Amino acid sequence: MSRVLLFVDDYSEQMFVQIVLKKLGFDVDALQNVHTLGDRLLAFHPQLMILSEESRKFSTEAVLNQATAQIPSLCFILLKKKSGGVDTVSKEILRISSPVQPAELITATARSCQLAPRTLLEKFKKFRGQIQLTEDQERQLDLYERNEEGEKNASSVYGDYLKEHAVKSLSVFDPEEVQKTMKAARQKTEAQEDIDKERRAFTVELFKKKKA
Repeated sequence: MSRVLLFVDDYSEQMFVQIVLKKLGFDVDALQNVHTLGDRLLAFHPQLMILSEESRKFSTEAVLNQATAQIPSLCFILLKKKSGGVDTVSKEILRISSPVQPAELITATARSCQLAPRTLLEKFKKFRGQIQLTEDQERQLDLYERNEEGEKNASSVYGDYLKEHAVKSLSVFDPEEVQKTMKAARQKTEAQEDIDKERRAFTVELFKKKKA
């Protein structure tokens, strides 16, 4: 699993992010001091870095520049107060809300590490009860799950519609069905021909009797 380096002002928020990502299987490390950034990047070599966008402890711009210079392929997630959703800042940088919402964190992390968000969210559901969430986090997560369920149901209904119509379309050109139809038509024609023969024979016999 991908390596993620955290550099977040709020210690409790940093611990929350660390716990969630570790339970999802990520290798997570955390910074406390900007002076150790270079050494930590060299030793840990992360694929993703999550940091506060408006920090009281460090210059976010300076950290981004230094980290990118050392690891050009490094991706970033910025935590911004009341961001709302997952915003794309650039190809390598995403932004999510602070305080962190689990669904936003997981979705952004998956996108940054080129993983399937739905797979990670399903995995998160299994240990959701082990993590203390705020009322707002619970509410946002429930809302996200309801939206996901709605999309699944819509997709299922559409899939059922396609299956139903695909079966009907195929049945029109089913060779076996065509043969059955043709056979029945032949039998009907043959039966009609037999009836006509019997009628002609009856007429002939009738005329013979009149002449006699």
